[in-house]
Order: sequence, then C-alpha cells, then structure tokens
Amino acid sequence: MGNTDEQKDSIMDDEKFINFMESRDEKLVDFLTTKFGAIDGRFEKIEGRLDRIETTMVTKSFLTDVMANFRVETNEKVYKTVEILKEKKVFDDKDIKRVKEAGVAVK
Repeated sequence: MGNTDEQKDSIMDDEKFINFMESRDEKLVDFLTTKFGAIDGRFEKIEGRLDRIETTMVTKSFLTDVMANFRVETNEKVYKTVEILKEKKVFDDKDIKRVKEAGVAVK
C-alpha cells in the first residue's frame, strides 16, 4: 500500500511548513538575542555605574558625624579665641554674653 498523490502533497506541505517555521523561529531567536543582548549590555553598564556611585557615596550618618565634629572643633576655636580676647581685656562681659547668645559654648 503506497502513498497516494494526495498524501504525498500533504507530506510535502507539512515539510514546507516545518521548514518555514524552523527558519522563522531561527530568525526570531536571532532577532530577540540581538535585541536582548544589547539590553543586557546596557544593564551591565548601568550596574557598573551604580556600583561606582555606591562605593564613592557618603552616608547620612557619616555626614552627620562630620558636621558634629566640625561644630565641636569650631566652637573650641571660637571659645579659645574669646578667652584670649577676654584675657587681653579686648572683650568685656557684655561681649562674652553676645558670643554666648550666638550659640557658642563659652565659660
């Protein structure tokens, strides 16, 4: 029992369809690979930039500590300057009061 012409045509059509789908799928895979490969590259570049930013970025707590230390150091310098000016009789009690009102810790 051999294949009829109709069956042969059907088999040929099936093979053509399968070949068409395989070639279409390959083209689709190539297209998607190209597009998503480019996107992957862009994401890698962005991740690298974010890593660099994170490693160089200071934290809020660090800045708070730096500012607190700066304030203490500044107050100490102003205090010493005021003490020297008081000892040399350049500042009187009225001047010392004005410095205290400005928020500097003066004895």
